[in-house]
Amino acid sequence: METYKDNNLRPPVKCYCLIGIMVCFMATGLYFLIQSQIDPQSKEFLVVDMELISWNTTFKLLNKSEAIIYIEPNITIPLSHNNTHNWGANLEGFPAYLPMYFSNYSSLVANTTKTNIVYGQSYREYNVTVDLKLEIVNNDTIRENILYGIIIHSRHSDSSNAKVCRMSGRGYWDLKTQSCYCHYNTEKICIVINDSLHVVDWYKNGCNGKGYYKQQIVPWTNDKPYENFTQPILIEVRGESDPFVYASYNNLIEFSPSSKEYEIIGGTILALSTAILIIPGVWLYCKRKKLSIPEILSDRPYKDTI
Repeated sequence: METYKDNNLRPPVKCYCLIGIMVCFMATGLYFLIQSQIDPQSKEFLVVDMELISWNTTFKLLNKSEAIIYIEPNITIPLSHNNTHNWGANLEGFPAYLPMYFSNYSSLVANTTKTNIVYGQSYREYNVTVDLKLEIVNNDTIRENILYGIIIHSRHSDSSNAKVCRMSGRGYWDLKTQSCYCHYNTEKICIVINDSLHVVDWYKNGCNGKGYYKQQIVPWTNDKPYENFTQPILIEVRGESDPFVYASYNNLIEFSPSSKEYEIIGGTILALSTAILIIPGVWLYCKRKKLSIPEILSDRPYKDTI
């Protein structure tokens, strides 16, 4: 039979909750300490380093190649060799590499360029596209790639309400559909090629896996057609084994914390949770011994009264 004394010595529900939470934190701290021994960052560096072995071969191939874009009827855009050391350069221990791709900042459309309009679910939403030919020349070998339906402009509905749509100048508010329609210009295109200098089948996924084009909104507050498609567009052509492309598709753009960082985080969490976990134990000890906190701290012997 449970006595009043037993009930009085039983920890309150809050103590159990605190114990449960701290045990979870201790498990988290142990996880970080285990990760510090596994050292995932070093493994990620090793994966990229292995990929760079194949990239060195592709780099030499691209370095001896030339890339040109043709758009009917008479637009020719030569792409220049572009070298960058920005990505990965600030990471300690990151493997050295020579990143290179073809690029140019130019207009894809002139007044005489043939464009196509591809409508969406309604005539109010559409994409303006062009067909282009990417030609890569290596020594006497020419690789021709035809890319159909490259989006240079779009008009789509926006989630803005009538007030935001009108006052911010984002787009045109259509009373019939009660929707905001906005225009977008393409500002960047990135095409991926393989080691054979052909465009990959999945090129529409882009160089970062999020799409081959990036757009920016154009303030246009009336329902008249937007026809100025001559804006400059940044064009990039990257190799399939390019460090940026490989890292983007393998979730390696941001590396895991280092082994030392894991160790510091895990040790801190484990120490704090252990210290806080002592509180319920001290409380129960005081209850059983009928001691007060000041008496424990002063280490004075306590005599039970008769």
